[in-house]
Amino acid sequence: MSHDKKKKGSSSETNASVNNISVTNRQLNVRPFQSNVNRTEIASGWEKWLRNIERQFRHFGIADPEMKKDGLIIDSGQTIADLEDTLLDATGDQAGEDAYAQLIIMLIRHFLPKKNKDFARFQFGNLKENHDESLVRYYTRIRKIAKKCSFSNESEAIRDHLIKTMTNNVVRIKAIRKNWTLDQILEEAELDEEFRTKLKRWRRK
Repeated sequence: MSHDKKKKGSSSETNASVNNISVTNRQLNVRPFQSNVNRTEIASGWEKWLRNIERQFRHFGIADPEMKKDGLIIDSGQTIADLEDTLLDATGDQAGEDAYAQLIIMLIRHFLPKKNKDFARFQFGNLKENHDESLVRYYTRIRKIAKKCSFSNESEAIRDHLIKTMTNNVVRIKAIRKNWTLDQILEEAELDEEFRTKLKRWRRK
């Protein structure tokens, strides 16, 4: 009986070891990025290459920004490694972003200098409401970036992103259930935030 337990224990340890190996030895199937082509081909090639590696990040469950950054640099070849050393500067639009987002913003600027829409949409998709930031103020930040994105329906894009990223779950649930417009969401958020402010003042008395 004890022998069977030992065998089972040994088997589970082996399985755990195998699982650890499969997780830690994730091998991305990505060719180095080719930058020795003309400018037009570089822009097109970069977009395809980036979509491919991000698809593999999702497939292998790689979500940590530092791991994604290192994976991209290692698998992209020397060109990207050199650019990371010389161009990365966490200022302006990059400030406050995680390590991977900072690198991607820098590379998009480098490879797609004329494709402002692509860069703006990347920024738009990564916008999040800051702690203690009112929804109206957050909306102002979103709208500023959205104007550069060339959305076919800007209000709808902003509305969807607000619902996805807002920190106020009460307003989010109401907006989804009642299919509110952007204006209705902002109006409700303003009323809710005003009520919360008054409640805090009342509790201090």
